[in-house]
Amino acid sequence: MIRRHYDDEMGVNSLVRFASCTARLDVERGVRLTIEAFPGDLQDHAFVFQTIQRFEPEAIVHFAEQRSAPYSMIDRDHAVYTQVNTSSER
Repeated sequence: MIRRHYDDEMGVNSLVRFASCTARLDVERGVRLTIEAFPGDLQDHAFVFQTIQRFEPEAIVHFAEQRSAPYSMIDRDHAVYTQVNTSSER
């Protein structure tokens, strides 16, 4: 969901149209599948702990992506934010 925030902050629109998170989670219509979203910050340990405790997943796959080049060049704060949120050391 953060991509929309980046685009809004930079005053740009994505070249690729993508449905809202709500619409993408609405795949259960016509399919016997329920997908639940847990919006939050993975740096917030209490959120992560509570989510995992509640959901009890067998596995976790994190598909987060940040289009970092233009965003990270705005200023130092954006560069640091990009480095923290795209670190493979986590």
